Amino acid sequence: AYPGDILGLTNPGVFLLGDTVCLGPPVRFLDIPRFAPEHFGVLRNRRAEKYKQFQKGLQQLSEEGVVQLFHEIGAGRTEPILGVVGQLQFEVIQFRLQSEYGVETILDPTPYRLARWVEGTPEAIRGVYWASATRRVEDDRGNLVCLFESEWGLEYTQENAPGIRFRDTAPDG
Repeated sequence: AYPGDILGLTNPGVFLLGDTVCLGPPVRFLDIPRFAPEHFGVLRNRRAEKYKQFQKGLQQLSEEGVVQLFHEIGAGRTEPILGVVGQLQFEVIQFRLQSEYGVETILDPTPYRLARWVEGTPEAIRGVYWASATRRVEDDRGNLVCLFESEWGLEYTQENAPGIRFRDTAPDG
């Protein structure tokens, strides 16, 4: 292939949105930023026998950038918290899971409105006094993320967390 050519590749599960394929020395571009979602909901699989399809569908949608997945720290990953930029994305996700994977789901909205990726030393993070109604979760890459119900909760936590950085985009990697 030459510059400008369009190629079709079968993805054996190793390519992600934004990956670069080339010959010669490896080329590394910055990742496409994953912006902070503004709408959150807990997605539940209605039928236990469809668990594998549920997980596979969510993984595919996450890799495509349709949704960001968050999970309780140290808990199972059976009922993820979905994060999206627009409310309509929830309907798209549920439709695609039903039509492409045969999975029926229930979406329970949550009160969260802000997500921030947390960076700091383990000691500094342990010492943070988290605002009430703050939920600490991890993204699909294992990064610590805090979900806040309001700007006030975020600002309060930031004021009481010296040495901690709250990012509105996920770290590269």
